[in-house]
Amino acid sequence: MSNNYYDNTLTLLRWEPDERKTMVQKPSFPETVKCAVIYSSEFWFINKTKNEIIVHADHRAAVNESRTIKMQGGDTLKGGGYILAQIFEEPSKRYIFSVVPLTGHKRYTIKLLKSERTNTEVTRYYYVIK
Repeated sequence: MSNNYYDNTLTLLRWEPDERKTMVQKPSFPETVKCAVIYSSEFWFINKTKNEIIVHADHRAAVNESRTIKMQGGDTLKGGGYILAQIFEEPSKRYIFSVVPLTGHKRYTIKLLKSERTNTEVTRYYYVIK
């Protein structure tokens, strides 16, 4: 017997599996990420007086943001609106409202009358002026 590695006979064994397994690859879908929903808050003013007035809406944080609305007696007008992600917030937390009478010298008050959701992403806040 020789010590040469290549002199020995080689036996090959053939393996045949009894059952064949097939791999099923699941279809890949792009990953979807939920985005923040944008909510809109609108503020409306209802002038319950008979007098002509001016309503000021001054933003509490942004000094340069102010809105002025001129109203006749009995008018209902939109004062403005803003958007936030994921929440509704009452406008009086962001704005300071004040009334200037154009006729007469009476002082008027502004109070939140009601809020209503017009759809899933818009809420209206109604302020009454008396």
